[in-house]
Amino acid sequence: MSIAATRFAHTEGRVGLAYGKEGEKMVTIGTDGELRVWAGVDDDDCESFLVGDEGLAVCVSEKKIFVGSSSTNVLSGYSWELDSEGVVGPRFTSDVTALSCMQSGEVVVAGCGDFSVNVIKTSDFSSTKLTGHSAPVLSVALARGGEVVASSSCDGSVKVWSVEAKSALKTLSSVLPKSNDVPNSPSTCSISFSKCGKWLAVPTEQKVVVLGRAEKWEQAKEVRIAGLGAGEMVTTTDWDSEGEHILAGTNKGNLCLVSFPTMALVSTVHSGRKHNICGLVWHPTKNEAIFADMGGHWGLIEELGGSGSEKSAVEETAKASNEDVEDMEALFNDDDDDENSFSIAKTVAETGYVKDDEGNLAYGSGGKPRPDSALSMASTVEGEGKREREVYRPPPPAKVRLQPAFQSGASPAGLSNRFLVYNGVGIIKSHDSDQENSLDVEFHDIAVHHALHLSNSEGATMAALSRKVLATATMGDDVVGGKLMVNYFSSGDVNKEWSIVLEEEEEIRGVAAGDKWVAVVTSKNHLRMFTAGGLQREVVMVLGPLVTMVGEGDRLLVVTHAGHPLPGQQSLVYTLYSVTTALKPLNTSPLPLPLCPDSDLYWAGFSDTLTPCTADTAGWVRALDQTTNLWHPVINTRDHVRGKSDFHYIMSVSHTESVLRGVLCKGAKYPPTIPRPLPTALPLEVPLTATSTEKGGLEQTCLNLALQAKFISANPDPADEMEEIMDTVKHSEVECIMKLFALACKSDHESRAVEVASLMPNVETLQLAIKYAAKLRRVGLANKLGQLAMDLQEQQEKEEEERQAGGHVEDEDESQDMFAPTQENPLLAAAAKRDSLPKAAQPVNVSTQGRHENRNPFAKRVGGGANVGSPSQGQGIVFDGLEAEKTKSSPTGERTGFGQRRVMGMEKAKRPLVAKKPLIVKEKENMEENGQGEMLKGFQLYLAENRDSFSGEQDKVQEVALTQWKGMDKELKDKYKEARKPVKGGDGGKRKRSQDEEDGEGKKLKPSTTGSTKQKLAGFAFGGN
Repeated sequence: MSIAATRFAHTEGRVGLAYGKEGEKMVTIGTDGELRVWAGVDDDDCESFLVGDEGLAVCVSEKKIFVGSSSTNVLSGYSWELDSEGVVGPRFTSDVTALSCMQSGEVVVAGCGDFSVNVIKTSDFSSTKLTGHSAPVLSVALARGGEVVASSSCDGSVKVWSVEAKSALKTLSSVLPKSNDVPNSPSTCSISFSKCGKWLAVPTEQKVVVLGRAEKWEQAKEVRIAGLGAGEMVTTTDWDSEGEHILAGTNKGNLCLVSFPTMALVSTVHSGRKHNICGLVWHPTKNEAIFADMGGHWGLIEELGGSGSEKSAVEETAKASNEDVEDMEALFNDDDDDENSFSIAKTVAETGYVKDDEGNLAYGSGGKPRPDSALSMASTVEGEGKREREVYRPPPPAKVRLQPAFQSGASPAGLSNRFLVYNGVGIIKSHDSDQENSLDVEFHDIAVHHALHLSNSEGATMAALSRKVLATATMGDDVVGGKLMVNYFSSGDVNKEWSIVLEEEEEIRGVAAGDKWVAVVTSKNHLRMFTAGGLQREVVMVLGPLVTMVGEGDRLLVVTHAGHPLPGQQSLVYTLYSVTTALKPLNTSPLPLPLCPDSDLYWAGFSDTLTPCTADTAGWVRALDQTTNLWHPVINTRDHVRGKSDFHYIMSVSHTESVLRGVLCKGAKYPPTIPRPLPTALPLEVPLTATSTEKGGLEQTCLNLALQAKFISANPDPADEMEEIMDTVKHSEVECIMKLFALACKSDHESRAVEVASLMPNVETLQLAIKYAAKLRRVGLANKLGQLAMDLQEQQEKEEEERQAGGHVEDEDESQDMFAPTQENPLLAAAAKRDSLPKAAQPVNVSTQGRHENRNPFAKRVGGGANVGSPSQGQGIVFDGLEAEKTKSSPTGERTGFGQRRVMGMEKAKRPLVAKKPLIVKEKENMEENGQGEMLKGFQLYLAENRDSFSGEQDKVQEVALTQWKGMDKELKDKYKEARKPVKGGDGGKRKRSQDEEDGEGKKLKPSTTGSTKQKLAGFAFGGN
């Protein structure tokens, strides 16, 4: 077997070929859309005809040539003079990708891209459709008689069909690697029937498997092709006319001849080209064949088959073997005088081995154990004094692979047209060819900037793009350092570009840009910071070799290697920086970056809330909770693809919209630059289990909303619309929690209902849950929820008091200094000035500056109704009145006592989702009733009841009383905590009778703090109206 010649036929790609008219002509078709008829391998003037954009398949009969071309969805017929004879059979739903026919042309089998196999009778154009594959069809074969058809598919299977029964007689799975389309398949898997129709040859891995009709198409024979390299597989087969030989081709250009039925490998010859053999056809009458490869060439093989050739091949093999034996005997003889040989017997004797009775080598006869191999962990060697000592050798280290540095959102290097950046701001495309070397910059929002076309004469291979800065860089080499080039397009400068070249032997490994800064990491593990205008700011060290870096706003995320990883793993750490006037790490030390097993980091970036996000090659996308440093998986993009080789090229993550935007790449991990890829939006979904049930779906929705609210609230620079989005998210979260609570109640899971209720954000929502439980007559559940509500309310009040106490410590200290006798007291001076005025002219007490109280427009005005004053603009201190004024308890628990200021912004921060109502309706405090005295509490009540015990002027009385008030125990102060009318001397009986009369009139009283638990629960369940 030898290669006679090869020649160019079509452009690079899959080539189909066939013999016709008793082997006098050869027909080929290629991806250039040309159908060519050759008179021989030396024919330089072949007949050619354009059949379409791309030729996919061809087969021939005695009178016709059948062709399948792209974008036609039909089977076309041509004469041998290449005249079109129209469409053969019906129109299909996809292109024809494989063809086979009978020699007479009565039956044609067409495999299609819609996973179907169609058997067409050309006499009446009737068609039989066979379905069962789950991917496009690679090849088809028709047995003699037309009753049995075989097909291979991109799903990795081979099926044998019964045309009459329209069913599969036999299915072989995992015959070849799976793919999503014919051009992406690593093997054409060209199957073929023997001329008698009794045998089917199937190429798989490094074997040829033969199925037999007599065995009901079970495997009858197989042969493993010896001598194939690693990763080499058999891709195509064909039979000779006698059925005595099988010719097979591989994806590395080897051609193998196998005898049948002995299944012995006769010979192997290389085609001379290291391309995938995609087609083989044996000559109808001669011992020769033609082949085609994926490089667009076809060639002729001669001296195939026949008993004579096989015998001569065997004789040549035996002769070569005898020559090898003679050479070995000449090399390994026992002649010590021959310097070109050495004695095997002497070497064996020196090592302690002897031949046994059967002629096999055995180690000695003294009972000593055989020495351990040098590759074993333990062996014995002779030390000093001829004593043997045991030496332990460690096992060889496992091989690991460190992930190289990459730019997030960039296509692989080496492509002539590639993406340098594809993120939420815009796209940077690089064009590198002999005619052009440029960069195209496009912005998703044209309000940011118009598109740019820049020259890339420096050969930039990495880039970063923000809303204000464009940065590109060259890596550099051992002689010339890397170069950073920046275009500050948002500035108003005349010259917006600047560049800087690093020192020798310092290469740039990554670049990132924010609003006002640019950063690079170099081969010396230096993190260099620059301002957007070109000022060098800082140089700090990173922990290890860079993996990737990305910036957004004033945030910078750097991912590096932490150390030697485990086999199949990556040991990565990340550092999150805040870039303002100085570089400040937000995590005190680099933290581990989690990845899925056997995966690499694929993408890193920031969401629209400046939340760091990462993705790995397994498809998992994670977001970082910066308060806990925990990574939350938010979506698995592999759940949103159909084929195993499909991938989502991530563009951005939006937590305000709760979606991930990316480009679906079929059969690749990166999209092509032309046409411009269209991004799709995928919903962020926490990977909970059993989400198909109502409970699981609500749990997933609730957790999604909770994470969304957490990420939105963590935004360091929130926009104005964030507040509305946050309210909507919290409202939806409360609705989802209430649905979970109702579902738990209906399914009689009270423990789960209490657990759901503990997730409710405020007391008002718990009150709704209590009312719902009371409506269902679940008293025990209502009691548990009431206790939970009281605990939550006490916790909120305690936190409020702690915040207020923390804000008033300094004010209290200043009050002590103000009332010191040695200082002039501005409060007392203001009070004296006020007392000197007529009562009607005295202003109403004004609270702390900025206070906005909820006032009742229908409340009665008491004592003349003085106008409400307001503090003057620019005044540093606002003074509160010293005398008791009519006050009102704030529903938010706001303290309005003397000398207390309210912290601005607390109402907005604590604003509930729904209007907050008191859990237990309280009686109005500190209100005058019909002008009969004033309701006082705290220091004012103490001063009013004990004024007679202090002598002196009014200023002195207040000063002494305040001093004693501050020195009182807490228990004594608690007596004045509740508001009441001052009691002097014998007024106790009168006060008691007044209270009894009020009770008799049926007024609603404030529940006592010493009341029973049932009274409190009743207040929780039915109060608040």
